[in-house]
Amino acid sequence: MEDRIANRIVETLHAIAKDSFERRQGCTKELALITKGIFYANDYIQMCKEADKKIREQCKVNGEEEPGQTSVMKRLEWYRAKGHLYHGLVPKEFFDFRSLERSGTGFYPYTFELKYGLAASQALKALREGPSFLDSHAFCLIGVLESVLEALGQEKFDILLGLNKIAPLQLTFGVSAIGNPLLALFRPYVCATINDIKRGDIVHFANVPDYHHKHLHQNKRGIHAVCSVSGEHPKFTSLGLNPNGASHEEIINVLFAEYNQDPIDELERMTPEVAKKNNEASHIDKRKTLALKTHKMTLDSFKASQGGVIEPFYFFSMGWDRLVKLKKPPIYVYRLDLERIGKLLKAPIKEAIEMVRAWQLENVNNHKAAIAADQKRARHNQKGH
Repeated sequence: MEDRIANRIVETLHAIAKDSFERRQGCTKELALITKGIFYANDYIQMCKEADKKIREQCKVNGEEEPGQTSVMKRLEWYRAKGHLYHGLVPKEFFDFRSLERSGTGFYPYTFELKYGLAASQALKALREGPSFLDSHAFCLIGVLESVLEALGQEKFDILLGLNKIAPLQLTFGVSAIGNPLLALFRPYVCATINDIKRGDIVHFANVPDYHHKHLHQNKRGIHAVCSVSGEHPKFTSLGLNPNGASHEEIINVLFAEYNQDPIDELERMTPEVAKKNNEASHIDKRKTLALKTHKMTLDSFKASQGGVIEPFYFFSMGWDRLVKLKKPPIYVYRLDLERIGKLLKAPIKEAIEMVRAWQLENVNNHKAAIAADQKRARHNQKGH
């Protein structure tokens, strides 16, 4: 089962990454390519700009009058006006956005939950067809979902993930998704070295801490990726990387180049109203953001600042203490719990439902305990001062 599940995860993500790459490369020749597929929002913006430029160049070659606004830019403006370039895009007939009052659009960015009672398998199919604007975390979970669907079969998959009464299926493991039934099928692991990461594991490569101060509206605060080749020379797959997989060093170079880029204009992704609300609610040091606007790093300084380090993500939601900053942080990964999947596969559907419910409640209770422990430590530290 282990090899079969890992193969399904990797093959799915390779196919999506390749499709996205080919659409980005070919959009100036075939405009229909922007109407389907999975993308980063910022990549989609760039695609539309390039397609718009090509249309205008062709008008000049043909001696035709240039349009005031091309169909490509009208599409892009519609997505911007609806907030999709900020909080993401998924098929609305299957997914809801999770509400967040302080957000500029009223929704958590890139936090999507399946509507109750709908077939998770059909939602997954629609998500892959697109157009969908996702982050790298959601991208990785598509591969995981496809592997779980293949292992459990469509009927059990749809019931366990689409008819879940504790919490809906969400395409995130963030703190807003503690009861997520998919999270109940994972376990966090610590690997001694990068060579111990298994094929199919999800890892998170971090950018430098100052990235989110310099780039308020870009995609590379970190990259969630799935290990596609394990062993002495591991490779990883994610949206925006080489479709055939990238080494750790290649991922570091991607994150490094992204840091050194100039920040994009926030109004390319959101309306002035959304930008104003976001800025008012933001805890970002705006003076620091301004100071870093033209800042560049050398590759050596980037690495020294832990750029590209593999760090934990959302582990406290499973009862883990927050990471203590170390010179050489341990390597944390998320790995499907094959024992649990095996139990679900063998169990009658009613018993499988109870299993998932118990695992979900375990995660919720672990999260509450971790929060309580954090609060206790905070009170202790205050008294100490």
